[in-house]
Amino acid sequence: NYGVEIQQAIKQPDRTLAEMEIERTITEALMADPRTELVRDLAFRWHADELYVSFTVVPVIGEPVSVEGVRLGAV
Repeated sequence: NYGVEIQQAIKQPDRTLAEMEIERTITEALMADPRTELVRDLAFRWHADELYVSFTVVPVIGEPVSVEGVRLGAV
Protein backbone atom coordinates (compact mmCIF):
# COMPACT_ATOMS: atom_id res chain seq x y z
CA ASN A 1 0.00 0.00 0.00
CA TYR A 2 2.59 2.49 -1.17
CA GLY A 3 1.82 6.02 -0.06
CA VAL A 4 -1.05 5.18 2.27
CA GLU A 5 0.69 6.44 5.42
CA ILE A 6 1.80 9.61 3.65
CA GLN A 7 -1.73 10.42 2.50
CA GLN A 8 -3.08 9.86 6.02
CA ALA A 9 -0.33 12.04 7.52
CA ILE A 10 -1.04 14.92 5.13
CA LYS A 11 -4.62 14.98 6.40
CA GLN A 12 -3.55 15.72 9.98
CA PRO A 13 -5.38 18.76 11.40
CA ASP A 14 -2.12 20.66 11.86
CA ARG A 15 0.79 21.09 9.42
CA THR A 16 3.34 20.52 12.18
CA LEU A 17 1.73 17.19 13.06
CA ALA A 18 1.65 16.25 9.38
CA GLU A 19 5.35 17.03 8.98
CA MET A 20 6.27 15.02 12.08
CA GLU A 21 4.30 12.00 10.87
CA ILE A 22 5.73 12.21 7.35
CA GLU A 23 9.28 12.52 8.70
CA ARG A 24 8.71 9.38 10.78
CA THR A 25 7.22 7.48 7.84
CA ILE A 26 9.99 8.41 5.39
CA THR A 27 12.75 7.69 7.91
CA GLU A 28 11.31 4.31 8.90
CA ALA A 29 10.84 3.27 5.28
CA LEU A 30 14.40 4.17 4.27
CA MET A 31 16.05 2.85 7.44
CA ALA A 32 14.42 -0.57 6.84
CA ASP A 33 16.99 -1.04 4.05
CA PRO A 34 20.30 -2.19 5.57
CA ARG A 35 22.16 -0.14 2.96
CA THR A 36 20.87 3.07 4.56
CA GLU A 37 22.94 4.49 7.40
CA LEU A 38 21.07 7.74 8.01
CA VAL A 39 18.24 9.95 6.79
CA ARG A 40 18.83 13.62 7.56
CA ASP A 41 18.00 17.21 6.69
CA LEU A 42 14.29 16.69 6.15
CA ALA A 43 12.74 19.96 5.01
CA PHE A 44 9.13 20.68 4.18
CA ARG A 45 7.68 23.35 1.92
CA TRP A 46 3.98 24.06 1.67
CA HIS A 47 2.72 25.74 -1.48
CA ALA A 48 -0.96 26.49 -0.93
CA ASP A 49 -2.29 23.07 0.08
CA GLU A 50 0.48 21.04 -1.59
CA LEU A 51 3.38 19.63 0.39
CA TYR A 52 6.91 19.15 -0.92
CA VAL A 53 9.69 17.41 0.98
CA SER A 54 13.46 17.32 0.57
CA PHE A 55 15.97 15.19 2.49
CA THR A 56 19.36 13.50 2.33
CA VAL A 57 19.94 9.76 2.47
CA VAL A 58 23.36 8.63 3.68
CA PRO A 59 24.21 5.10 2.51
CA VAL A 60 26.48 2.73 4.39
CA ILE A 61 28.80 2.76 1.37
CA GLY A 62 29.03 5.71 -0.99
CA GLU A 63 28.13 9.36 -1.03
CA PRO A 64 25.00 10.95 0.45
CA VAL A 65 22.11 11.43 -1.97
CA SER A 66 19.91 14.53 -1.86
CA VAL A 67 16.26 14.13 -2.73
CA GLU A 68 14.78 17.52 -3.57
CA GLY A 69 11.25 18.82 -3.82
CA VAL A 70 9.21 15.63 -3.94
CA ARG A 71 5.51 16.47 -4.16
CA LEU A 72 3.66 14.38 -1.64
CA GLY A 73 0.17 15.55 -2.45
CA ALA A 74 -2.48 18.04 -1.56
CA VAL A 75 -4.60 18.40 1.53
